[in-house]
Amino acid sequence: MKSLSMPVRLFAGMFFAAFTTTAMAITGAWTGQLRDSQGNAEVTTYRFSDSGYPILKFAARGGWREFEVRSVGQRNEWLLRGPGYSTAVVRALAVTDDRVQVILGISTNSGSGALLDQGERRLALDFRLGPSGLETVVLSESLNHSSGAGLGLYAGSRSRFVREGVLRPAR
Repeated sequence: MKSLSMPVRLFAGMFFAAFTTTAMAITGAWTGQLRDSQGNAEVTTYRFSDSGYPILKFAARGGWREFEVRSVGQRNEWLLRGPGYSTAVVRALAVTDDRVQVILGISTNSGSGALLDQGERRLALDFRLGPSGLETVVLSESLNHSSGAGLGLYAGSRSRFVREGVLRPAR
């Protein structure tokens, strides 16, 4: 098994001491490219409230759904664009003057007819204010299952990706 990069190992270990304070240094919108281990780039933007909390958004039936992550245990639910719904629960949150870290557990239930699809996803975000911008690591792990009348339960896809990069203030 391939060893995790140093930022990911540090990132994973820091969540055991989750705490919440105000991070006034990381506010507003930050944008840039995040790259995976194969070098594939994705342009992304993350927003932070005036009090330093991340504002995350997810695709929902009525358009994009945003919510400000403020505390461990916070829940947010939304209808999917197709049939089904998702629930996100904040599992860990650490906010300091130069760093914001979040772990979300996201469950999804969807399907149509006699088919039911269920997914579990863990999304971990690490933002650290560095000399060249907002150093960002995004770790996403997911596992999906499906079941249907007469088909039984079968495991679907399993995925894991890490994207890293430096974001700069959006203009």
